[in-house]
Amino acid sequence: MEEKMAEDTNQKLKQMLEEIQSIKSIISQKKPTLQRVLHPKHARLSMFLIGIGISVFSWIYYYLVQQYVSFSAVPQKIRSAYISLLSLTVIALIGLFFVFWSRSMAKDGNKKSDGVLSAIFSFRIFHLIFPVRILGLVFVLYLFERGMLYFIVPTLSIVVGLQFNFLGCMTETRNYVIGGYWFLVTAVIILVEPMSTPLAIFFSLGCGSLVFGLLPNPEK
Repeated sequence: MEEKMAEDTNQKLKQMLEEIQSIKSIISQKKPTLQRVLHPKHARLSMFLIGIGISVFSWIYYYLVQQYVSFSAVPQKIRSAYISLLSLTVIALIGLFFVFWSRSMAKDGNKKSDGVLSAIFSFRIFHLIFPVRILGLVFVLYLFERGMLYFIVPTLSIVVGLQFNFLGCMTETRNYVIGGYWFLVTAVIILVEPMSTPLAIFFSLGCGSLVFGLLPNPEK
């Protein structure tokens, strides 16, 4: 019985090692293309605009709360205008991100980006990053349900930071790593030194996006 269990364990470990080796092989084969397709220069402008958007709306929210004590006390018209403008800005920034990224890719001569991205986010690699996003979403929903809204910002910052670090490791570019550690470190600071939610959003997600957008293009 014990020999059977030991054999099963060894078989599973062997299979796991083969999976890891397969992932390393895929990344190694696609490394030059990965570095071109996921180069930070394709996302710098978009991230800079996202950082500006997050910063502006964070400060507007902070100003409204300072003026009216709470957001629910803000006059209905102002509150509706803020939410509507925020929603339109989010949609516009998402659209601009894909437009700028596509144009940058075309300018850089990467015409086979769709096939490359399919290879990048293949079954094995996809399941390296997908669980992090799902786990982050679960934590956010749990915190929202429990009324622990303050912890949502550092949770999001940690998730984004891990994603950036993952991209940095895949492409071997420091811009993603620097941005990733900004999100991770600021998340810890927010947890240790409590601050108002809009300032936390500005400090972590807003400034993090701005830092990434302002970093010079790496040589690779």
